Amino acid sequence: MDPAFFELHSGLEREGPGSEASTREALARCGPLPDAPRVVDMGCGPGASAITLARALPDARIVAVDTHGPFLDALTARAAAAGVGDRIETWHGSMLDYRPPEPVDLFWSEGAAYSVGVEAALKAWRPLGAPGARVGLSELVWLSADPPPALRATLQVEYPPMGDRETLRARVASAGWRPMSDVVLPARDWANYYGPLKARAAAMRSRAVDDPAMAAVLDEADAEAALYAAHGADYGYAFIVAELPGGSP
Repeated sequence: MDPAFFELHSGLEREGPGSEASTREALARCGPLPDAPRVVDMGCGPGASAITLARALPDARIVAVDTHGPFLDALTARAAAAGVGDRIETWHGSMLDYRPPEPVDLFWSEGAAYSVGVEAALKAWRPLGAPGARVGLSELVWLSADPPPALRATLQVEYPPMGDRETLRARVASAGWRPMSDVVLPARDWANYYGPLKARAAAMRSRAVDDPAMAAVLDEADAEAALYAAHGADYGYAFIVAELPGGSP
């Protein structure tokens, strides 16, 4: 990870839009889980969702997977402070490479599956799931049928596969999962991410005067937040939950 990018993001609670309320809502839409579910949080970042899952599922064993070691270190410290550190273990590596010792009951991935592609991720996780396993993931989608051309061009550079909610459902189904429901994350979930990020960028701005790499990272963060502020009605995150055919978990 770029050092300037990591310095900007280091210490933030989350690495994308979301909230404890939205995580809990999506979890509720997954339906019944085993009494002591085996859970994997793929692309966990600094651990906001993993800690929420541990609180909501007090008998679960959770493995948090990420490619960035410092995020896993932050998660470990936060989980210990939250009193759930004994039920969350970390695994350093790609979400496509993790192999659990037992079948997984619940896969989770908030704003992270895009890094390898939703279909690729779901196809890789499918043989790791227990019969009737569930998955919950959030993914960037178009909300407007006709977004401004400049906006479409900008986001397609950042994420060429981006589609609408129906496209997301189709991709989940094509990967061998049965979509159950999906909702759009509210604007407050974006504020949970961009608020702290913009505050951090502002605090670091004076240091970027003689550091072009840092200035570029801060400019990108500010531009990303401004883009959503101007076009939040045109795109957002859909949180979809799905089940693995083959029986109840």
